[in-house]
Amino acid sequence: MSKGQVRRAGKIGAFVAIVMLALIVTGVAFAAYTASFSLMAPRSSSSVSTPRVSVSVYDKYGVRGSSSFWMKIDGMRVTPTISYHSGWGYRWFTLSYQVSRALPAGRHTVVVQIYDPDL
Repeated sequence: MSKGQVRRAGKIGAFVAIVMLALIVTGVAFAAYTASFSLMAPRSSSSVSTPRVSVSVYDKYGVRGSSSFWMKIDGMRVTPTISYHSGWGYRWFTLSYQVSRALPAGRHTVVVQIYDPDL
């Protein structure tokens, strides 16, 4: 193998290593900060104009304090209450918000975000 071929093989090897590392690190980053949502209420439709909106959340690292989550209803930020499920520490909890003003008839959107403010 000539000197030029060795350099080229080295550069290709370095490129492949960098790409593999980038893919691995990205995969770990996405997997590391996961939360799962379940038991959303109301499930689909409701005739109540001021419903209690809630969602159960499991976060493998746990969530403490109101700076770790937010909720929006139709784009407006609201302040939900948090209640922790017994035996799960801060990892499994329910976020709830009692709508105070009547919502107009029609479809509405609720968005919840869980995050680690230390990152």
